[in-house]
Amino acid sequence: MVMSKDSHDFKHVDGGFVYQNSDCICDNEVHNAHKKSELTATNQEMKDLEIAWKVAGLTKSNCVVYVKDSAMVAVGMGMTSRVDAAQCALKKAKEMDIDVSGAVMASEAFFPFRDSIDAAAEAGIKAIIEPGGSIRDQEIIDASNEHGISLYFTTVRHFLH
Repeated sequence: MVMSKDSHDFKHVDGGFVYQNSDCICDNEVHNAHKKSELTATNQEMKDLEIAWKVAGLTKSNCVVYVKDSAMVAVGMGMTSRVDAAQCALKKAKEMDIDVSGAVMASEAFFPFRDSIDAAAEAGIKAIIEPGGSIRDQEIIDASNEHGISLYFTTVRHFLH
């Protein structure tokens, strides 16, 4: 995929436009992510987190991506809430008889509530990557630890409309 090297981006909206910095997913965002959980992701889970993070960052927000064994197994995007995106992806995977247990999960923006983490645990998700930055980050960290999920914060948000 060829990414634009433009430093700024324009979005047309009714009655005008938005001028903003261009979004760029850097190769080191996953490698520089901060482990927030007690549990550390395995090597394969880290590879899967990198794939999930890059897909999530390039997909319409609110986006949640599930990757297992280097393959995307579910994605929820363009929803009005992050939990809806997470649940929509899990529902679609179930309808298609895709087993997401053992997968990792990525979100291009922070999880504002622990409900997505609880749903991920119920589905068998083993690792999560997200930017962090919510006033409820500690609830997300606590939920991840309660469920035995490794959790990483990138501190970088990719929120596309």
